[in-house]
Amino acid sequence: VILKFKDLKLDFTPDRGQLRFIYLLLQNGQKVVDMPLVAQPQLRSNNERGYIVRLNPRDRYATMHLIDQHCFLDAESREKLWQKATAEIHKANTTHLPLNYLKQHTLEKLESLAHKVQGLGFNLPYDLLIAYDESYRIEVSKLKAEKAPAVANAEKEEVPRWNVRAGGAQGRHGDYFEVKTDPDAMRAQIALVNTEGLDRVRNQVDQQWVIFELQKCGIVVGYQAFLEGIIARIQQGRSLVGMKVAEGQPPQPGETPFLYMKKNDGGGEGQAKVNMREMQNPNMFMAGEQVAEVRFKEAIVGYDVFGHEKHSVGSASTAGFAPGDGVELRDDARFYATRNGMAMIEGNIIKCSEAYVHKGSVNLSSGNLYFDGAVIIQGDIEAGASVDVQGPLVVEGMIGPSQVRCTGDLDVKGGVVTSTTGWIKVGGNLRCEFLENSELEVKGDLIVQRSILHSHVVSGGNIVVLDTNQGLIAGGSVSCWGSIRTTRCGLSQGRKSECRIGSDFHGEQRVTHLKQRVEKMRDYHDSMERGLKEVMQSAAKNAPGFSEQKALMMDRVKRSAELLKKLNEEREAAEATLRWNVQSSLLVSGALDKSVSLTAAGRTVPLRDSLLGVLVVATPFRGSSIVDLKDLPSLKQNQPDVLIAEAPAAKKK
Repeated sequence: VILKFKDLKLDFTPDRGQLRFIYLLLQNGQKVVDMPLVAQPQLRSNNERGYIVRLNPRDRYATMHLIDQHCFLDAESREKLWQKATAEIHKANTTHLPLNYLKQHTLEKLESLAHKVQGLGFNLPYDLLIAYDESYRIEVSKLKAEKAPAVANAEKEEVPRWNVRAGGAQGRHGDYFEVKTDPDAMRAQIALVNTEGLDRVRNQVDQQWVIFELQKCGIVVGYQAFLEGIIARIQQGRSLVGMKVAEGQPPQPGETPFLYMKKNDGGGEGQAKVNMREMQNPNMFMAGEQVAEVRFKEAIVGYDVFGHEKHSVGSASTAGFAPGDGVELRDDARFYATRNGMAMIEGNIIKCSEAYVHKGSVNLSSGNLYFDGAVIIQGDIEAGASVDVQGPLVVEGMIGPSQVRCTGDLDVKGGVVTSTTGWIKVGGNLRCEFLENSELEVKGDLIVQRSILHSHVVSGGNIVVLDTNQGLIAGGSVSCWGSIRTTRCGLSQGRKSECRIGSDFHGEQRVTHLKQRVEKMRDYHDSMERGLKEVMQSAAKNAPGFSEQKALMMDRVKRSAELLKKLNEEREAAEATLRWNVQSSLLVSGALDKSVSLTAAGRTVPLRDSLLGVLVVATPFRGSSIVDLKDLPSLKQNQPDVLIAEAPAAKKK
């Protein structure tokens, strides 16, 4: 399974623990459909602990990723590692999945790794499947029993005795040789050989063995033409040092140049699974990072020997692209940021607006933060703080009970809890982990990883809760001009939830406010008319001051009538200009609770029962505003303009 995925030439390394899980499911006769492929953690993800544990609640399995060999070199370290790993899974297992833990298998595998190249720190990270849902009833012994011969033979060998050159080798190691490449990684050759180890396995060498060894060195493209030559040299006992073993596929240019903007994904490898770390503001760059390059529309993509894409670049001066403030041009093709900031294009000029990096949290000790430009806060925005940014804002922590305003996008890596003492106003899009007990207004889209709870939210775009397993909107009110997508909406035992789609919230709010003013003015006018009537019916018409009192009451009646007329005219004008988005929708893939108060384009949508898997549309379909998700293809065919909020796609590699 692992080798088959390598043949796909993916630009990221799949999580091999997940691939082992897929293998077991297939061996058990179970179908694997629409399972998001997860990337292997990178070496820099967690260097301090030496390992990473991940629980996948959607597909119900857990993996451990070894980064530092010191955490499994002896029996005591392996036992401690297992205890820490299972404790982390227990903590992350908030839905209380009944998991089958593979303790014996994991400890045996760790002991085996301690005596292989991984024990020297090579070929890390190494991914292990360590637990899965008991309901799968799969047999983990097949991981050991049905290993491919080439792999099994290689793993039986002792740790290669490498002769390390002075200064250290900079190539990529397999078990039996080291490969080095040119600076562009378009050609690879063997730089160092473990002669003693290779002599012991010479008779077992075939094409599959060589491919596996090359892939351990990271070579996945352009080795096919060299396999027979490598095998012949090994079997003849000739030296492999200096032999070319792979050539990349050079890219082919096109004719029409265009400016390709690099997207900053936080430095991690691509994942087919959406997560909030990927979703952070893609246009924020640090000094020295590449911002853009000139490419061709009709170009053919090439690949280096490691499977990374290679693109032909054109001339920026010929195409008419030029660097602006905060950007420099190199090689007449690539643009680099010269300062921390937000990349943007104005005409054919590429700029990088200034960004202020605030180290630590914004709180009472640091003072409030006001800045004209992009801002990165390397901490939290704590209670009582005030942040006002004329541009995009990135918060690497969370936002507490504070007042936050930014004219661009707001990206929060943690959660948002403003409570009633705080609020957030965003001129662009807002992305965060979760919202709870918060007041916020977003002109663009609101993208939340986990949940929106007991909050009052207004969005001028769409609202999307990404978690396809436990995503939830409940309590408070959510209102948007576009559409909403979530897994669950409302709680039967919780507070009432209000959900409005296709709503011009400010327009509706103005109409409601004017109606309230009209009612108050009508009550006042009626009270003045009653007062005037009482004065006119009074027996003391000849009493001193009667004329003055009568004139005063008549003046109040006249003025209140004029004000009432004016307010009614304003109300009617506001109602006449009130807009509704009749293409909006609410998609709930899980449970929609009957306690939810639904309004679609100004019309109340009654819920008599709780429903499972429905789309609520502003324009009724077949006489109903509630559509079963099974009828979604038919709805799209009949109403092609209906807007369905989409979860942002993972970055394509």
